[in-house]
Amino acid sequence: IHPEHRGCRIFHAALCEKIGDHSNAVKDLTAVIEADRAHGKGEGEGEDAWGVYLQRSGVFAKLGEHAKALADLGAAIALLRGARGDDKGLAQALYQRGMCHKGLGAWERAAQDFSEALALVRGSAQGGAGDLLYSLLHHRGHCYRKLGNFNLSLQDYSALIDALEQQASTPALVPLLVRAHNNRAFVLAQTNQNSEAIEEYTKAIQLEAQSARLASSSAPGPAHGNNHGTQAQAHAYHN
Repeated sequence: IHPEHRGCRIFHAALCEKIGDHSNAVKDLTAVIEADRAHGKGEGEGEDAWGVYLQRSGVFAKLGEHAKALADLGAAIALLRGARGDDKGLAQALYQRGMCHKGLGAWERAAQDFSEALALVRGSAQGGAGDLLYSLLHHRGHCYRKLGNFNLSLQDYSALIDALEQQASTPALVPLLVRAHNNRAFVLAQTNQNSEAIEEYTKAIQLEAQSARLASSSAPGPAHGNNHGTQAQAHAYHN
């Protein structure tokens, strides 16, 4: 494809993915990747060449083609490592590969990707704040739990709770804090720390009641139209 048409194909692919036309999304993105290679962007020379691989990996994941998704994520990560300087992009790519491994039950590989991404996020100029930090701590904690490493799992859930409590004035984060307390309680119960687990579940119940009161008081009507974003974020943290 002509370089001038590159952006059109990428946006077209995004719209195809949005409406569920995954096969045409893959065709568009494959055409862009092949054109990038032809124009010398396949070895890290293109500033956003890695983003196309990342985008196509997401489509492959939706199609259940996990081997192809992992291959694209590996290509994106290799380009980002070669380019250097884009820690945010590399952290995002590692997070997505970790999620792919996690979906396949490869808990150790997922935890490794999450750990590297966490190191990048925590070392960023933003000080590690934000949704990516919350997601990484949550999902790595779950991986450690699946691996039976309850001490490391507890550390991640505790770090997540600390990070979320620093943003306690943000109502949309309360459901995530509830989920984190529930997860920490579960691990405490698994390690026979029953009194501590009860305390955690109690905190979760209290926070949940607080969240419900906030939602009902701010809702414009019976539809509770302002609560959709909160529900979507909470759902993303379910194990």
